[in-house]
Amino acid sequence: MNFNRTNLFNATGILAAAILIAGCASDPGRERSSKAVVSLTDLKKSLESASKDVDGANAAIAKIQTGKGQMGAFADYKSAVARILKEADSVTSTVQSMRGNGAEYRTTWKKEAEQISDPELRSAAEARATKVTERFNDIEAKLGDVRDTYQPYKTQLVEVQTYFSNDLTPAAVEAAKPTLQKTVDQGTALKEKMAAVVTELDSVTAALAPAK
Repeated sequence: MNFNRTNLFNATGILAAAILIAGCASDPGRERSSKAVVSLTDLKKSLESASKDVDGANAAIAKIQTGKGQMGAFADYKSAVARILKEADSVTSTVQSMRGNGAEYRTTWKKEAEQISDPELRSAAEARATKVTERFNDIEAKLGDVRDTYQPYKTQLVEVQTYFSNDLTPAAVEAAKPTLQKTVDQGTALKEKMAAVVTELDSVTAALAPAK
């Protein structure tokens, strides 16, 4: 095989690019940051999906109370409840993943910051790590609000489903209206708490996203 000057330059350029790409791909800090960001993004998606399911349940409750198409509305309600219960498990699993990846990222970051000899750089790295930890703590606090609202809401949804499974008549619907309103209010409160977490997730994700 003959290598002329142009081929040599091309080969050298390709090799340099490959080394650069390999270096970026194997950067442990960047990989940990990316994992943490992916976990936050996954949690956002789960919460947004759950919020849409709450909308579905609320819409079905509203339709049941109109007195028209109640069987179809109740079928929609049961489907929404099933999705909400399933999504709750998904949110729990995603939260655990976020905690694990976030803890790994912050712990390793702190250890590596301690190895920096330049005092100003070390101080800046430690301050940044502390700030990120505080942001994750804020997420955890807001997730606690979601959890505290989610559990009684799920219980209420199932009880309403049991009630109407046995008696879906105009009289039964009328008698249940206070409870139905309570259920809708719980769902609305849950959506607000989920939205607060999503806002925090967006902010932290933007702060942690590796430079491109």
